[in-house]
Amino acid sequence: MTAAPEATSRDSGPIFVRVDRKRRKKRFTRGLRDVQTTTRGVARVSRRLVRAVARGMDTYLKESNRSARKKRDGAWRDFGFNVSDAIGTSLREASGIPRDLVRTLSTRRQGRAMRRSIRAAARLNRRLFGAR
Repeated sequence: MTAAPEATSRDSGPIFVRVDRKRRKKRFTRGLRDVQTTTRGVARVSRRLVRAVARGMDTYLKESNRSARKKRDGAWRDFGFNVSDAIGTSLREASGIPRDLVRTLSTRRQGRAMRRSIRAAARLNRRLFGAR
């Protein structure tokens, strides 16, 4: 007869179960939906841009302080390196901006409106310049 395995401290802890709550659907007035969704998308993009600039500046200050502590006139000597590190950090953070813009502007409604405006421009072009 074999002995039953003893419970370890890992087995006796509380078990946490995360339950995702159902998100409420956003509600819009029929004519204002496009304006509101576009505005929200532009706000998301601008927030990401500001965050990218702030993180770049934080990186520059951190690297500049490190250079100043390491050697005499270090912040001035390493200026180029510190700026390049800051720009790299900003660009990494800002790299999601084009995707956010496309996500905002490439909805079915926006596509329909774009096609409609392109057709109208083509009709106008044909009337003005007689192009076929």
